[in-house]
Amino acid sequence: MKNLNALLMEPQFENLPFMTLNEGVEKCIREISDADKGKAVKIITSPTGVGKSFIQDTFLRDYIGTYHPNVDIILRLSPTRDVADDGVYSGLHKGWRGYGCKTASDFRKDNGFLNVINQDLELNQKLCISLTHGSFLSATGNTKKEDQDALVEWFVENQDRIFLVIEEAHKYLACPCAGGESARLVFGNAGTAPYFASMPNAIKKWVKTNPRVLAFTATPSVAQNKTYGIYVDPATNEEELKLVEENPDLDFEYRFDVIDCFPDNLEDLLPIQAWLKPSTYYTFYKGEPERINYRLRQSVDQLFEKERALEILKEQDDNINPKRVWLGVFGNSKGGAWSTSPDVAKGILIEHLKDLGLTNDFYIATMTEKGGYTYDLNDTRSAKYTEKELTAKLNDPHDPVRFLLCINKGTAGLNVHRFGGLFVARVKNIIYDRVENPLQTFGRMVRIATGTDVYSKGDYNNDLRVYIHKYHKEYGVPLDVIVETLKVANTFNITYPIGVQERVKKNFYPRDIWGTAMEVFEERYCNSASSGEKFLDDILRSNGIEVCSLCGSPLTSKFHTHDHNQETNLSEFFNT
Repeated sequence: MKNLNALLMEPQFENLPFMTLNEGVEKCIREISDADKGKAVKIITSPTGVGKSFIQDTFLRDYIGTYHPNVDIILRLSPTRDVADDGVYSGLHKGWRGYGCKTASDFRKDNGFLNVINQDLELNQKLCISLTHGSFLSATGNTKKEDQDALVEWFVENQDRIFLVIEEAHKYLACPCAGGESARLVFGNAGTAPYFASMPNAIKKWVKTNPRVLAFTATPSVAQNKTYGIYVDPATNEEELKLVEENPDLDFEYRFDVIDCFPDNLEDLLPIQAWLKPSTYYTFYKGEPERINYRLRQSVDQLFEKERALEILKEQDDNINPKRVWLGVFGNSKGGAWSTSPDVAKGILIEHLKDLGLTNDFYIATMTEKGGYTYDLNDTRSAKYTEKELTAKLNDPHDPVRFLLCINKGTAGLNVHRFGGLFVARVKNIIYDRVENPLQTFGRMVRIATGTDVYSKGDYNNDLRVYIHKYHKEYGVPLDVIVETLKVANTFNITYPIGVQERVKKNFYPRDIWGTAMEVFEERYCNSASSGEKFLDDILRSNGIEVCSLCGSPLTSKFHTHDHNQETNLSEFFNT
């Protein structure tokens, strides 16, 4: 690496993961044509935090405008209103006007929104509209008739002008075949709820007329990545999923074409993500959810260790904000044999925070599809908050809320840059090993956390190299202090269950879904904290700052000691 001053004169750093993703998106959009009618939907896959949403909000508009000049409507479909209203497609950008989070009811003929967008189109205004999957499906009759008629009419009139963008494709686009068995193969769900493949069938029908569709996910399903193929039974003409490896002689149909936009090397992700500390696993015993007590307390203690370390570093840099946030993933409200309920976990958490001597305040939040609440140490509940409001409270450096308890909500699409710990006490009794949902949950942790609030992520292009040099130049904070802060703030801990046994045809088989997901996560999605520390130490060395060969601490740092009889990292210095 070049001298720091030279780097400051060269603001651009090669963000290889983003470049790979961006090139893949452009290539897909360029190659889609009318010849693709009825063919497979292209799915872009890239690690969490690389910039999929950013590209959708920026470059994608340029590419569509360049390669599909007849398109003047981009419809972005998201699984929930909260994802649909995440800020993508808001306002005016490069000639495209954005409208976020619109539902089927907004398309009533007497509604102002429908009139507005129609007027925009008459004035040759290009539009970006963010909708939910449910809104799109309303065109197939899953809504009130007065809403449906207007929506269907609008879609029919404008279909040729539309480019579809599908977010979180691993959710409602994951399984292309209807039926419970297909759902179990794809989702690993042993439940009995019917599955109709409504979204995949709607997209299949759409592509026959308009092939301009592009989907995004960090975790493609087993049907999307062609582990399972669609086999049409010639006797019944019914579709079913079969394992491709075990049926080499069958003629399979595939409705998805996954475009791998992962970086060539995991190390390429180092500058643009947070790093994983050595994880902790425990055995979740069926029917004994209270067994989480010790591990949950331990996970909370790890979070406070980070805050204490940052408090001491704040003596060297007043811009540091120590607040870290903890995410707990649990079962349904009643709990069950294979999960702990959020209420039980909340009780354990309150007791532990009291034992630590914390004053009474609203430290704890819960989040569901219908909103959420905060709780103090007397278990007093606040007024109701939306997900957006709760997310703001979690990111707010001065708000006491730092513990978030979730079931399904919050395990995907949640953007909190202060996450420092994840605790999982939820193990479904499932038949098939499926790691997509655990990987999505782990992925909530990888957002960069600088430990300061002086810049937004956009100010340093979501690149720690840019942040370090910009922050050092503009605020005069010593490089070794910046580096030591990142070694604490930009890391996270995960505690998860393993070794679950389940009953399959009168026999018990061990399943380790979270452990398997962790192996994939470490191999493909996230770097270790030790790799992150080496990355930071290399930046110091390149700028003439010696680093201790034994402990990795800068020799210029007040936190370094020459006594190496004991471990001499920052945590040891802080006695944590």
